[in-house]
Amino acid sequence: MGAASFARAEQAAPLASTGAGDTECTPLTIGAPFIGPAQSVAEAEAESLQQLKGATGVPQRPFGFANAAWLDLKAGMKPGDRLHRYNIGDEGGHLVLRNGCLVGRLMEWAR
Repeated sequence: MGAASFARAEQAAPLASTGAGDTECTPLTIGAPFIGPAQSVAEAEAESLQQLKGATGVPQRPFGFANAAWLDLKAGMKPGDRLHRYNIGDEGGHLVLRNGCLVGRLMEWAR
């Protein structure tokens, strides 16, 4: 069975200050074996454009039809955030971590 192609961006709940300089965060629910190394935004965009190269009817911009969702994810990033590719078998895409906390993701495909 092939993967259905779609994408959506999700922002995790905002980080809440505990008043002591610490923040509460959305725990990462997928394990490290399913998360790739950190990528820069430029690397992720270049990789996406390479994958889309020559695809008929697909917009030739980062993440194709999911470009608006990608732009939303990027807009929510802050200095120090880390962008990673993830694949948990039934879905995959990119996620953003801030101090080890999940702050957003772009689900690019699902089975």
